[in-house]
Amino acid sequence: MKKKIGNTIVTLFIILLLIIIGLLWFQKYTTGDIKEREKILSATMWELQKEGYSQKDIFKIRVDYNWEKGGRLPYQVMVIFKKDKANYIDYGWNDVNQKYIEKYSSEASEYNKDGTLYHQK
Repeated sequence: MKKKIGNTIVTLFIILLLIIIGLLWFQKYTTGDIKEREKILSATMWELQKEGYSQKDIFKIRVDYNWEKGGRLPYQVMVIFKKDKANYIDYGWNDVNQKYIEKYSSEASEYNKDGTLYHQK
């Protein structure tokens, strides 16, 4: 009887451990590596300073991770400036060697020019 209870507890512990490991792996798989996210964010901030922008000029900045691309290039930084909240600019690494940050694209954002969310108007 005690052996059966002990086996049940060990089995439940192993199942719980596998679930926790699976959730942690899934989180890292879908959001990316925190060190890589911080690295591209820091490099983008330096690039924005070189372009003459300050923290006061930025309305919103966000690091996006596209897990389908994999590797080091799936990280992009979306920047929305206060002067034009209706558009954003994507910044990212130039190649896998991560030598410098470059602009990828400029597209319409989810914000109106006054800073309210597009679907709220």
